[in-house]
Amino acid sequence: MAVGAPPGQKEWGILLKSRIRDSSQKNLIAEVTFRYGALSAPSQHQTFRIAFDNRPEIVGPVVSAWANPNNDFIEPGFLLQHIRKTPEKLVVQDLLLDHQPLSIKPEVWYTAILEVVGDEALFRLGNNVAYAQSEEITRSNNLGSLTLGTTWHEIKRVRIWEAAANPDWSKRKPSILKKRRPYSPAPHNYQSPKKEHLNHAFHQIRFHVAVPLRESPSNPRCVSRCCGETQHPLHHVG
Repeated sequence: MAVGAPPGQKEWGILLKSRIRDSSQKNLIAEVTFRYGALSAPSQHQTFRIAFDNRPEIVGPVVSAWANPNNDFIEPGFLLQHIRKTPEKLVVQDLLLDHQPLSIKPEVWYTAILEVVGDEALFRLGNNVAYAQSEEITRSNNLGSLTLGTTWHEIKRVRIWEAAANPDWSKRKPSILKKRRPYSPAPHNYQSPKKEHLNHAFHQIRFHVAVPLRESPSNPRCVSRCCGETQHPLHHVG
């Protein structure tokens, strides 16, 4: 799937609603392979976000995972965020769960993986790692979405699984998180440096999800609450 504006034309976006089949789902993995183009105009920006929501109960993502080089809607970096608003979009709670440096190049394919189980979230992309543990993460999710910047973007694959805790996670956790610098969740009070918010246009995709709940012929371990994918160290049995 290609998303972007042809040269010389206005930016445009698409919106595809997606409801997670089990509206009380708390434990999920999203895996998205994507790339975005180089900047070609001053007004363009590059960003990528995976979010899990619980609407209409909560306005704002339960978990929002950003790989943001230069969009001024939020700080640049590799981020995990929880935000809750009233139906009128007034912020009730905004937590920056993790903030890490970001290393990413345009026109290179990356696979972003967001794992959420219980009160833990793990977000990885290449050598980038973000992690958080917070009570706010335990809320149910019924909607998934992708947010992209305003250069051209391409999405090769989107996959969603129901997740289960990996019994080996406590052993593997130190090696997985060793690339991450220490950070503790804190109130998020970011203010955009541009009052005009010129860079706040997005391409947003809300995707339909069919969480695999039955055994897969290609992966006999993909049953019920465990997909068996070994690249998911936090929440899946390897």
